[in-house]
Amino acid sequence: MRQWNNPELIHNIPKKEDQTMNQKIYLSEDWLFNENFQEGMTATEYPEETLQPVRIPHTCKETPFHYFDESLYQMVSGYRRHLHIPTEWQGKRILLTFEGAGHDSTVYLNGNKVGEHHCGYTAFTVDLSAYANYGQDNVLCVRLDSREDLNMPPFGYVIDYMTYGGIYRDVYLEVKDQIALEDIFVHTLITPDEAQVTSEITFYEVAKDLNVRQYYMLKSDAVMSGVVSDVTSDNDWQFLCEQNVPTGTMAETPFRIQGTIPHPFLWDTEHPHLYLLKTQLWQGEQLLDEAEVTFGIRDAVFKKDGFYLNGKKLRIRGLNRHQMFPIRCGNDLFFFIHHFNGIHHGNAGDTCGDTLPRSFTMQPVQYPVDQHGRNKRPCRIVDQDLHAIIRQSGQAVSDGVLTQRSASDNLPRNP
Repeated sequence: MRQWNNPELIHNIPKKEDQTMNQKIYLSEDWLFNENFQEGMTATEYPEETLQPVRIPHTCKETPFHYFDESLYQMVSGYRRHLHIPTEWQGKRILLTFEGAGHDSTVYLNGNKVGEHHCGYTAFTVDLSAYANYGQDNVLCVRLDSREDLNMPPFGYVIDYMTYGGIYRDVYLEVKDQIALEDIFVHTLITPDEAQVTSEITFYEVAKDLNVRQYYMLKSDAVMSGVVSDVTSDNDWQFLCEQNVPTGTMAETPFRIQGTIPHPFLWDTEHPHLYLLKTQLWQGEQLLDEAEVTFGIRDAVFKKDGFYLNGKKLRIRGLNRHQMFPIRCGNDLFFFIHHFNGIHHGNAGDTCGDTLPRSFTMQPVQYPVDQHGRNKRPCRIVDQDLHAIIRQSGQAVSDGVLTQRSASDNLPRNP
């Protein structure tokens, strides 16, 4: 058994004192929606009694069970939400992230445009700081165009699936100092006895006397199976590397830092071992920001005779699994269903396909008809592990059937 708890490698990692500045504040409730966006919706004053209360995730159009086409959900819709921004956040960077919105988004705060995004399958972040009214009510508005556009992927008359629309993934706030981590991109290089871990880091702003420190821990089924010791304590983080940010570094220019992990557990299709990387940004004795990234260590190469994973030839077989679901809600699903289906959506949610050794599946069965001749449209849960997860989450499950509910129902958001 590998000894991961070597006292010489373990550090007691300081935590950020202000926990509000180091967490995601989810905005799932209290949204208002209209299928027809109007310019007045961006203003602070608007007759909201004409709008429909919804919660996120949401689809812009619930489709019928039979006989419809993509024109039904192609529209320019609008979302509004009131947002109280505390005075304590003044001088901070207030970041709003959408993990998935289909498909062309424009975001407004108090009537001012704060950002736009032109893809329904990647997450995006906008900064609200410049137009926030601190200590007061603020109005957030999203103009969302779900019509097909030849200049925006995946459209262009080459797809054969429904793309739907709506804010169909989580929306959350993060509050950071002006000098903070913006993005961390990790890649690895495997040698016989170790893995070199390189991080490319960008910042929102830079200043003098900045220092970056990194720590890692194992996060995979090896922990669950007892191959390695449990890694739930802060004391289980192991030091990876530390480096000063050179004077003159530009915020938008990636800063590179490297460290090595001895005798790493490699990611493969049977044992998808993963690691957590914690990155901290310091200025003198002050911890300014920290972030965690999940990554795997593997060597993937295509050769003339096929694909090789970690030096072994691997035959790739499979089908494309889309994120929509056959109970008329399109892409609007609670995260745990996507997660336990093992779906990989790039930046629009977790990279679930990289974390599960097999796919959890939910497949339609024969649809019973009620006494009025209407189709109930349930969906039978095939995988018993998923069945247990849904029961624990409090979703509507009866005798192995997940029944249909509207996106605006008051359901628990996360398992």
